[in-house]
Amino acid sequence: MALVGNSIPLILGAFLCATASSFGTMLAGRLLAGVGIGLASALVPLYISEISPAAIRGTLGSVNQFSICIGILGALCVNVWLPVSEWRSMMMLSAIPAALLGVGMLFMPESPRWLWTQTKSEEAKKAAVTLWGSEEELMNSSRGGAEAVPGESSSGGSLLELFRDKRYTKATTMGGMLFLIQQFGGINAIIYFSSSVFKQAGVASASTASAAVGLVNVGGTILAGALMDKAGRKQLLGGSLIGMGLSMVLLAASMTLPVLRPFASPIALVGTLLYVLSFACGAGPCPGLLSSEIFPARVRGSGVAWCMLVHWTSNFMIGQFFLATVTAVGVPAVYMAFATVCLLGSLYVQKAVIETKGKSLEEIEAAMLA
Repeated sequence: MALVGNSIPLILGAFLCATASSFGTMLAGRLLAGVGIGLASALVPLYISEISPAAIRGTLGSVNQFSICIGILGALCVNVWLPVSEWRSMMMLSAIPAALLGVGMLFMPESPRWLWTQTKSEEAKKAAVTLWGSEEELMNSSRGGAEAVPGESSSGGSLLELFRDKRYTKATTMGGMLFLIQQFGGINAIIYFSSSVFKQAGVASASTASAAVGLVNVGGTILAGALMDKAGRKQLLGGSLIGMGLSMVLLAASMTLPVLRPFASPIALVGTLLYVLSFACGAGPCPGLLSSEIFPARVRGSGVAWCMLVHWTSNFMIGQFFLATVTAVGVPAVYMAFATVCLLGSLYVQKAVIETKGKSLEEIEAAMLA
């Protein structure tokens, strides 16, 4: 029901933006849309992790990132197809996926794990049968320990408890670090400002090139979904960050080295597409998936909320300061900073991140608390 309610600010935000006759109304609409997006970014991975069997949780978790990529691609394509004068239509279009979310979730079962922790065992068993065809997955969870202790709600812990209780320090630090690395690795600078960067590099149709970025993002996410439960989260995430870092180095070099300047335009396009492909194969889906896996049941809701707080705060900072920083120090320097974050991030992943592939949420909880 939280996800059903989540559709309301998204729909209202789209409506206010599309019908705005003043700057204040536009800001109010964007504020409501932002609230809805923030809620969805925490609720969706949490729900997916709790309804997914361990064997395919990685693949199903990647569906979240895949859907985000479809949304980004759709927005970029709208930018190509519709003239600027049709901005009201652009805004109203965003109400469609919001309505689909609200209506669709009315027909979805509640999380069996959540129902079990609320001592609603019969409802939990019915939901388990609806989702998994039997009660076996739920019963295995109930024998697994803290994950399914009746009465211990998965939303019982507060944000403050994440920092007060030393048992959660490892998960809290890991979740926050993964999103810091993801965001300061440069992805949203590429997504938000790709048209401007392509234009500066001399690419003829910057908006079409940006749409190509969105298409590659979708393709890479499909590949990640296929590999997530085979290669594992840790391997995909580490390799993804290395690919992103090397792509950024290539982009910076094309703008700095005289021998490469004649080829700056094709290198800008190819390097950006390689960067986005690398991101989509690991750094895109893995942090969100891991954030919903590494926290114990009691604080899982708060843990995912903490990770999303880090995500959106970092996202905001990139959006606000990227162009100003580029003006101050130049694109190559900024890209090299992003490359440094990516390459150091891959070292952090190898050292600090646990592999969750094929493990139940109960097994992951035990490993994180060990």
